[in-house]
Amino acid sequence: MMRMKLRWRLKKVNDMKRVNDEGKHEVVKVEPRKKRGLIARLIATIGVFLSVLFLLNFSFGVVEVPDNLPVIGNLDEVLACAILFSCLGVLGIRLPGQGR
Repeated sequence: MMRMKLRWRLKKVNDMKRVNDEGKHEVVKVEPRKKRGLIARLIATIGVFLSVLFLLNFSFGVVEVPDNLPVIGNLDEVLACAILFSCLGVLGIRLPGQGR
Protein backbone atom coordinates (compact mmCIF):
# COMPACT_ATOMS: atom_id res chain seq x y z
CA MET A 1 0.00 0.00 0.00
CA MET A 2 2.74 2.43 0.97
CA ARG A 3 4.74 1.59 -2.13
CA MET A 4 1.74 2.29 -4.34
CA LYS A 5 1.21 5.68 -2.71
CA LEU A 6 4.86 6.51 -3.16
CA ARG A 7 4.75 5.63 -6.87
CA TRP A 8 1.61 7.71 -7.30
CA ARG A 9 3.25 10.70 -5.60
CA LEU A 10 6.37 10.37 -7.72
CA LYS A 11 4.28 10.13 -10.85
CA LYS A 12 2.32 13.20 -9.83
CA VAL A 13 5.49 15.19 -9.14
CA ASN A 14 7.11 14.19 -12.43
CA ASP A 15 4.09 15.17 -14.51
CA MET A 16 3.67 18.70 -15.78
CA LYS A 17 0.61 20.20 -17.44
CA ARG A 18 1.07 22.12 -20.64
CA VAL A 19 -1.43 23.79 -22.94
CA ASN A 20 -1.18 22.47 -26.48
CA ASP A 21 -1.98 24.33 -29.70
CA GLU A 22 -5.68 23.51 -29.45
CA GLY A 23 -5.97 25.10 -26.01
CA LYS A 24 -6.37 21.77 -24.21
CA HIS A 25 -4.28 20.74 -21.23
CA GLU A 26 -2.06 17.74 -21.70
CA VAL A 27 0.22 15.94 -19.28
CA VAL A 28 3.89 15.86 -20.19
CA LYS A 29 6.45 13.64 -18.48
CA VAL A 30 9.34 15.54 -16.95
CA GLU A 31 12.50 13.61 -16.24
CA PRO A 32 14.04 14.37 -12.85
CA ARG A 33 17.43 16.06 -12.97
CA LYS A 34 20.42 13.83 -12.45
CA LYS A 35 22.72 14.74 -9.61
CA ARG A 36 26.20 15.73 -10.66
CA GLY A 37 29.19 13.79 -9.44
CA LEU A 38 31.89 15.04 -7.13
CA ILE A 39 34.39 15.58 -9.96
CA ALA A 40 31.91 17.67 -11.98
CA ARG A 41 31.11 19.85 -8.97
CA LEU A 42 34.80 20.26 -8.17
CA ILE A 43 35.62 21.32 -11.74
CA ALA A 44 32.63 23.70 -11.73
CA THR A 45 33.79 25.24 -8.44
CA ILE A 46 37.27 25.79 -9.86
CA GLY A 47 35.70 27.29 -13.00
CA VAL A 48 33.62 29.71 -10.92
CA PHE A 49 36.68 30.73 -8.90
CA LEU A 50 38.89 31.30 -11.96
CA SER A 51 36.25 33.17 -13.97
CA VAL A 52 35.40 35.47 -11.04
CA LEU A 53 39.11 36.06 -10.48
CA PHE A 54 39.52 36.96 -14.17
CA LEU A 55 36.48 39.26 -14.13
CA LEU A 56 37.81 41.15 -11.08
CA ASN A 57 40.56 42.41 -13.44
CA PHE A 58 43.44 42.79 -10.99
CA SER A 59 45.81 43.95 -13.76
CA PHE A 60 43.52 46.93 -14.54
CA GLY A 61 43.79 46.21 -18.27
CA VAL A 62 47.48 47.13 -18.46
CA VAL A 63 48.82 43.65 -19.19
CA GLU A 64 46.15 42.65 -21.71
CA VAL A 65 46.89 44.44 -24.99
CA PRO A 66 43.71 43.20 -26.76
CA ASP A 67 41.53 45.00 -24.19
CA ASN A 68 42.34 48.27 -25.97
CA LEU A 69 41.01 47.01 -29.30
CA PRO A 70 37.28 47.43 -29.95
CA VAL A 71 35.13 44.27 -30.06
CA ILE A 72 38.13 41.94 -29.62
CA GLY A 73 38.79 43.36 -26.16
CA ASN A 74 35.35 42.29 -24.95
CA LEU A 75 35.47 38.69 -26.16
CA ASP A 76 37.58 37.47 -23.25
CA GLU A 77 35.08 38.87 -20.75
CA VAL A 78 32.23 37.25 -22.68
CA LEU A 79 34.02 33.91 -22.50
CA ALA A 80 34.66 34.33 -18.76
CA CYS A 81 30.97 35.13 -18.18
CA ALA A 82 29.89 32.11 -20.23
CA ILE A 83 32.17 29.87 -18.17
CA LEU A 84 30.85 31.42 -14.96
CA PHE A 85 27.18 30.96 -15.90
CA SER A 86 27.63 27.39 -17.10
CA CYS A 87 29.57 26.44 -13.95
CA LEU A 88 26.87 27.99 -11.78
CA GLY A 89 24.32 25.91 -13.68
CA VAL A 90 26.29 22.74 -12.96
CA LEU A 91 26.35 23.65 -9.27
CA GLY A 92 22.55 24.04 -9.32
CA ILE A 93 22.39 27.83 -9.06
CA ARG A 94 19.80 29.05 -11.53
CA LEU A 95 19.89 32.62 -12.79
CA PRO A 96 16.89 34.53 -14.17
CA GLY A 97 16.29 33.83 -17.85
CA GLN A 98 17.93 30.40 -17.88
CA GLY A 99 14.69 28.49 -18.26
CA ARG A 100 13.73 25.88 -15.74
